[in-house]
Amino acid sequence: MDAQAAGYRREPARRGPRWGVVLGTLAGAVALGALVGLLLPLPGARQTAWTLPSVTLPLLPWQRSGPVDPAAARASRELGLLPPAVAPLLDRAAPLWGLPTWPATYDDSGPRSALRRLAAPDLGPDPLAPPLRVVWQGRRHGLEARPIDPLAKLAHVPVIMYHDVVQPPKGVWFDITVAEFEADLAKIEQAGATPISLRQWWRYLTAGEALPKKPVLLTFDDGYRSVYDLIYPRLQARRWPAVFFIVTSTVGRRTQRDHLTWDQMREMHATGLFEFQIHTVSHPYLTRIPAKDMQREILDCRDTLEAELGVPAQFICYPIGDRDAEVIATCKNAGLVAGFTMEAGGSAQSPNVMEINRYASQDLATALSRATGEMTLAVPALNPPPDLTQPVVFHRRIFREGGNRIPLCWVTGGRPTTVHADFRYGVPDVARALGAPAGINGGFFQMSHVRDISNQMIGPVMSTWTTTRNEALWRETEVAEPESILPYGRFVPGSDLENARLEGRPMVLMSPSMLRFLPFNAALMNSGSTLRRIVPDLSDAFIGGAWLVRNGQALSREEIDAAATRDHHDPRRRAVFGIDRRGRPVLAASPSSQSSATIARCLAELGVVQAALLDSGFSSSLYYNGSLFVTGHSDEKPSRPVPHMVFLQRPEDPVANAVAAAVSKVDTLARGADDDRQADEMPPQARLVDVPYKRITAQDEDR
Repeated sequence: MDAQAAGYRREPARRGPRWGVVLGTLAGAVALGALVGLLLPLPGARQTAWTLPSVTLPLLPWQRSGPVDPAAARASRELGLLPPAVAPLLDRAAPLWGLPTWPATYDDSGPRSALRRLAAPDLGPDPLAPPLRVVWQGRRHGLEARPIDPLAKLAHVPVIMYHDVVQPPKGVWFDITVAEFEADLAKIEQAGATPISLRQWWRYLTAGEALPKKPVLLTFDDGYRSVYDLIYPRLQARRWPAVFFIVTSTVGRRTQRDHLTWDQMREMHATGLFEFQIHTVSHPYLTRIPAKDMQREILDCRDTLEAELGVPAQFICYPIGDRDAEVIATCKNAGLVAGFTMEAGGSAQSPNVMEINRYASQDLATALSRATGEMTLAVPALNPPPDLTQPVVFHRRIFREGGNRIPLCWVTGGRPTTVHADFRYGVPDVARALGAPAGINGGFFQMSHVRDISNQMIGPVMSTWTTTRNEALWRETEVAEPESILPYGRFVPGSDLENARLEGRPMVLMSPSMLRFLPFNAALMNSGSTLRRIVPDLSDAFIGGAWLVRNGQALSREEIDAAATRDHHDPRRRAVFGIDRRGRPVLAASPSSQSSATIARCLAELGVVQAALLDSGFSSSLYYNGSLFVTGHSDEKPSRPVPHMVFLQRPEDPVANAVAAAVSKVDTLARGADDDRQADEMPPQARLVDVPYKRITAQDEDR
């Protein structure tokens, strides 16, 4: 039955626009246009700045460009918005969109949008803009901020400060005549010195890279015309690099003197020898002008140099050496990595990387006499040479001292390695995951309460291995157990405050073929590059709590006091790592509570040459071949979980492995009878047992 037969009237088809949809679309377009107007900037002297509204954005992997100084209160972070592989493609396409081809930079005054400028020109910073500014970095692949490397302090690399080179007479004391400049160049040659580039100097300063025997860095301030006419030809003829700090407002202009032009700078830069860096816009005293003007002086100078020369500008020379904490913070937040002053001294001997010393050219003779690129560490002779091919063997003995019996368990041989775990675990659990026949708790760590979970160590640490936690087991039982062992190899420096307290304590250095014990030098050894100068194939490092045996001599209580933990004389179950006179690594622990000096005498009697105290007491945990022989609490209660452990792996020599397996089998058979023979002589709480490891839990701690 059709509609008409049913009495229904057919409505004609609607014609014309749907006004609701049209009006909604227009409203959306207006809103979108307003948003774009607030976000998109206008090109100008400050280039461009992309500002997002107040939303929290997660950091993507390619955005993690480097550490940010938390002390910079007014700072905003400059983060790459695109992954490195995509940014160059958009960089090439940018002109098609009418966008600038050079990266945007941080603009403290807010976005330069057309809508914002028309609607609220005097409002000040954009209220929608959060402290986080995200910029499109495009081709900006600059240097990351780094501190002065401790190894660099061993050398003395002078930075020489020049200004103008003039025909006589001189106008000011810091200028030099052409004849004086040529004499200086001759002095540098006669001294056997080698001018180095800014990048070469930076790698030395922050990474300890090797330098020529007598290096110097030549710098010239203010960008006078003499740079092109007099300095450039003389340096280029010798193929000597140099750095020129430019006052951008004077480029191509005559003030009291003529200055460089951009074309001249481009010509010089194209040689690959010369760099042009920041000396502000107008050369003011930066601490005497308003903060906003100070920021403009630095940021505008940086942006102009980058736009004109096409490379990042990340080094500043403070005009007249004038700076304070606020100036330095502004420089850091602008992406600058180093600042140069006018105080005399070696560059690595400067207070910090943002206040680098420079010698005036008048002090060139002094600077050349002190210049040296040697970075040789004076370390004690290797004693003894390690032998990491011996089988892993378990030992025990009861020492007698006066009327006291002192039981001691120890394991020798194998190749030592360490695990810096992601959590805290029992030593046997990690030993089984690693496949190591023997292990012991390692160095000292932060927040040592049994329920803490931090893996932060005290002092510098480096480990071959790390772990991942079995999350399912943790959620179900709150018992931490490693799910896997992963290669690590990361050096983690200690804090300056802690390192000062660790001065002189034993530092253990390991590699697949080396084991060394050295007194910790806080000024030099808090750096992976420094330690690799001592052990080139370094794989593991940590700080012990005290020297117990040094060069074969047991230290007295007074000698241990000189550099030790505060409780090293308390009677505790002690744990030790060392090396004996045969070059074998040694893991040792006392099943009964003893003082450090007592254990030191026992170790020296065994022929241990170097021995470092490990975290002891509740942490003590000596594991061997499936059994736990020493625990920190008692035989019934297992040790405190720890984030750092030392293990002995079987040597890779097949013959040694066969010997180790045979020794292990015989030792397992004899262990029970040997325990029975010693039972009457050992304190009850130190009875040697061979039982599966029981993990500690919060309930154990409560009991």
